[in-house]
Amino acid sequence: MTVASEWSSPVLAVLLMAAFGMTLTSWIRHVHPALGARLLLLTSALSAAAMLAMLAMLALPLAGQSDILADYGHWSEAVFARGSLSAHAVAVAAALAVAVLIVRAVGELRAQRRAGRVAEELRASLGADVGQVVVAASDEPEAMALASGVIVVTAGLIRALDPEQRRAVLTHERAHVTYRHHRYLQAGGWLVALNPLLFRVPDAFAYLTERWADEEAARATSRTTTAAALEAVALISADNLRRAPGVLGAAAVAVDLRIRALRAQPPSMAWTRLLFPFLLVLSLVGLAIAVGERTLDLVQLARI
Repeated sequence: MTVASEWSSPVLAVLLMAAFGMTLTSWIRHVHPALGARLLLLTSALSAAAMLAMLAMLALPLAGQSDILADYGHWSEAVFARGSLSAHAVAVAAALAVAVLIVRAVGELRAQRRAGRVAEELRASLGADVGQVVVAASDEPEAMALASGVIVVTAGLIRALDPEQRRAVLTHERAHVTYRHHRYLQAGGWLVALNPLLFRVPDAFAYLTERWADEEAARATSRTTTAAALEAVALISADNLRRAPGVLGAAAVAVDLRIRALRAQPPSMAWTRLLFPFLLVLSLVGLAIAVGERTLDLVQLARI
């Protein structure tokens, strides 16, 4: 087997994954954000799982040379050691990649758990009688939803907005809590830890969840009122800083794009724009299945 054929599967997988990441912005802004967030979760999870499974299968010949695993699996380790030099290099690279990705995923999971504990401790410190909305005595105009379900609104924000605008902001934050948008952000962080080629997915989830909450606020008030409230908060805020994990704010992500979207027509179900990313994901899954079948043939040969 040639070197080109040995490296063709991982190279093609990287190209497919890169194409998927590069085309995210071409469709997520043209579908309803609730639909877009759910489809992005499905497609990115499938992509990450297919890539990780393929790396594990490419690394199997290296693991198959272990005497312990050979005794457990009842196969001949000599079959796995019989491959070409390029096949051995692919197996070593795949094994190292799997190990690094697992370490990254565990680290991300631990960081998310720490952030969750901080949010729960904050809620506990407020007392058992605290409601969903807490008004903080701060002049800085802020509104944010915590992963624990608490909505924090500052006195500065209340003074800066009129009643309808305040209603829009509160509805926006309640949408974050109701639809558990922090779960999408956590999933984005975990997926990019499992596969760095999905580096655009976390920002895409941040944009989609904010747009999702904007649309819920527009339903409760109006698109004009929600756009005006978002613009007012953005103008009087000093900086739109990146939020900590599990914290979602009304004016923290892509404010200009969201205001333009609110002033335009409501997003439609543009199914045609979803065809290309789905074809990329299906191609990646098909490639993983093909590598899996080839690996299964190798295992069966080793058992014979």
